[in-house]
Amino acid sequence: MRTNYIYKSFLLLAFAGIVSCKNTGKAPEQVSTELKMVNVPSVISDPAQVNKYVADHFWDGVNFGDSLLMQNTSALNRHYSIYLDHIQQCPIDVAEQSVRKFTRLYLKGSKNVKDYLINLTEKVLYDPNSQHRNEDIYIWVLEVFTADENMDELMRERYQNQLIMSLKNRPGEIAADFSFLTSKGKQSRLHMTQGDYILLFFYDPDCHSCEYALDYIKESSVIDSYSNKITKLAVYTGEDAEKWLATSGKFTPEWIVAFNNDFTIEKNRLYDRRATPYIFLLDRNKRVLIKDATPADLEFYLNNIK
Repeated sequence: MRTNYIYKSFLLLAFAGIVSCKNTGKAPEQVSTELKMVNVPSVISDPAQVNKYVADHFWDGVNFGDSLLMQNTSALNRHYSIYLDHIQQCPIDVAEQSVRKFTRLYLKGSKNVKDYLINLTEKVLYDPNSQHRNEDIYIWVLEVFTADENMDELMRERYQNQLIMSLKNRPGEIAADFSFLTSKGKQSRLHMTQGDYILLFFYDPDCHSCEYALDYIKESSVIDSYSNKITKLAVYTGEDAEKWLATSGKFTPEWIVAFNNDFTIEKNRLYDRRATPYIFLLDRNKRVLIKDATPADLEFYLNNIK
């Protein structure tokens, strides 16, 4: 969910059903806890109410205090994946309430279950290498984490820091301003950059994913149809000015290729620069329209502007 738009769907792991454990001769303590899907009462037929009921009751049958959950983490992973896929189909208020409830439940669980789900959540929703990271959902999680007085103080500090960075440059906010030097030797600032839309593209010279994203943007007929309205600004935030200038030719002429030569983006932590490319779409007033987008997200947004 990204401010009323759903861009990043979670991969629903392939499964034929979550199979309950049968009697295989194992001692009772070795049998994994069964995970069951929600049975919606037959009196609820409205699709919106069905979705809400499932979101509200998805984890009702799971005892997070039962360490036997760890006997079958693949089943837990599947259940978690199905849950995340489901809540993205729900209204934001329903999804938020469900995520906060779920997070509080497992934080009260047994230590190994709690630790496992904390790590899984961070890996899926926050890790820059995760194709399914989702800042909107993770912010709700982080707010519960940082309010948990029973959490280890170092962990709370870690998640507080993540929350601070996640809350920066959110959709609807004015993007943080910064200065830059262009490859043509001109000094300027983000807030001085003109255009109906600003495509803000943070990159590294050696980033292969950045090259893929540039190719996608170049080949997109949807993005190209906005060529007279979009100003494309590529920004390098590292320290190797020579490499930046030497590799600036990889961008086509319509790009402003920039170097944050006073290093304020990194020094003042203006933007969360854990991964590249890091793409924003801004309006003419530098208000964030979409954040941490893929080129497909950008294409989807532009294709649906009314």
